Amino acid sequence: IEDKPFALGLQYLATRLLASIPAPIYFGAAIDTSCIMWQNVCGKRGSCWVYDNDLLRQAFVGVGIGLKGAALIWAFIAFWAVRRRTKREEAQQQPPPRKLVDSLTLGDVIKASQFSLDM
Repeated sequence: IEDKPFALGLQYLATRLLASIPAPIYFGAAIDTSCIMWQNVCGKRGSCWVYDNDLLRQAFVGVGIGLKGAALIWAFIAFWAVRRRTKREEAQQQPPPRKLVDSLTLGDVIKASQFSLDM
């Protein structure tokens, strides 16, 4: 519980570094791929004048689906890692198994029979 604020801070930092900052770059590149006619200013490429609407739609949706898919994969990996760690910790905390009936010795049977006759 004392590490919760630190963990939330790291999550916020990771969200900013991996999602909020590069996402406009990804979508900007997707928009630029659908340009048909660029403005030329002094021999340099300027703004886009005309876009291919079908290509723009496909690129925009493709980038969104790709980023969501990557997030889903990372969430699944995190879930799997936490589940595996939890199972390992639970296995370490379990008491040792009891003796099975197959592992009884003749001495155990004699002691049990004497105990039941004494009552």
